[in-house]
Amino acid sequence: RPTHTIFSKQAMAHFAKTGRQSDHFFAMRPFTREERVAVLTHLKAQNEQNPYFSIYFFKPEYHQPRTEICLYEGAGTMLTVADTDYDLSGAHSEVLITQTEFSRKYKAFFIHDLLESKVLSPAETQKTFEDLIEIARNA
Repeated sequence: RPTHTIFSKQAMAHFAKTGRQSDHFFAMRPFTREERVAVLTHLKAQNEQNPYFSIYFFKPEYHQPRTEICLYEGAGTMLTVADTDYDLSGAHSEVLITQTEFSRKYKAFFIHDLLESKVLSPAETQKTFEDLIEIARNA
């Protein structure tokens, strides 16, 4: 199935600098500089070459909520607050909405609103990846 992911440039710059993801498991070590460069280089290449794998970055003027939203087609839509480290004894929480109509409407919003007007162009996205790779190299 095609995969579409939208990142904020700020969140990915944080990863490029620190090796920590927004949903980084609290007991997992941060990615090394070399690993960060390899991950970002691989994502950039996949985005260029794989028609079933699409990454986008929000436009700078779009202020998205600090929530991670994942649509698992046929299963539901998951919402979680970013940067909670998945430490289940702390502030981490997830909600899986299994109502089919909610997921259908979220997918329509994602495809017909977010991807049409709230993300960078493919060329700007690839340039953003280049910038992030440079940040990771110099971190």
